[in-house]
Amino acid sequence: MPKLPADLPENWTQGQTISPNGTETGLTEQHGYNYLMKQVNNTQTEVNNINGALPDVAQQATVNEIKNKIGTEADADTQPTLFGRLAQLKKVLLEKLAEMLTKVTGIDGKIGTSGDTESTDTLFGSLKKVLNSVDEKYYNPSDAVKATLTTDGVGSNGTGTQVVLKRKAEYSGTIRIKIASAYSSESKPIRILIFSGSNISSGGGISVSDVQPLLDAMKSSEGTKVSGIISSAIYCNFNTQIVGSASNLCFDLNVNKGEYYYMLCSWSAAYVGNYVKNAQLCYDII
Repeated sequence: MPKLPADLPENWTQGQTISPNGTETGLTEQHGYNYLMKQVNNTQTEVNNINGALPDVAQQATVNEIKNKIGTEADADTQPTLFGRLAQLKKVLLEKLAEMLTKVTGIDGKIGTSGDTESTDTLFGSLKKVLNSVDEKYYNPSDAVKATLTTDGVGSNGTGTQVVLKRKAEYSGTIRIKIASAYSSESKPIRILIFSGSNISSGGGISVSDVQPLLDAMKSSEGTKVSGIISSAIYCNFNTQIVGSASNLCFDLNVNKGEYYYMLCSWSAAYVGNYVKNAQLCYDII
């Protein structure tokens, strides 16, 4: 249906004359009586055609088509219906929910538990590290035994160096090493070296042959025996050579948090009477 022009004049003034075509009296065609009647007839014609146009409008939106657009509850999320779109929305929501639950589960592992140590990569571990740094604890030398050290075989099973003690300091402070008794012959002495990573150095006369057994011992685990002996001037907290018998030896060693500390026993040859007995690691934490 074309649009009607709706251009009939509404600005008539007193004295203007109506004519059939409008132009006879100096006005426009729209002022003419014939133009007016023409637009009235066009309007009546279009009104009469409304009834014929309405069935076409109704045919474009039948009840069945509307039902097809809505669909049913069983529609898959790929169907272009209202229920299909709802199924698609439900699927997306469930996927996002599963993703969120997975992330929440992962968060539990990141949080950890109150029993985590400061070396644990969790929130509680980090908090423990902060708390420990604020309320720092220290080693304090005492006779409280924390570990009995293995000295079996020291001095009696051929030339070598044994790692009697190797621990990583959890705190700074002073630990105590006690040896109940030790013995070695004058010709085949036992050397006891007690030191931490920050206070060992060469005395200027260390021989090349001593370097390798020292490095091997420091890289080995506690209780390990390595080949070679250490006999040169190595500066450390305690570098004691046992000649004859000794008893109730006590060494207080300063350590820094995070570094390793050691007790090495080194001897030049087997001698059936050589020994180191009842070595203990002692300290309190304050």
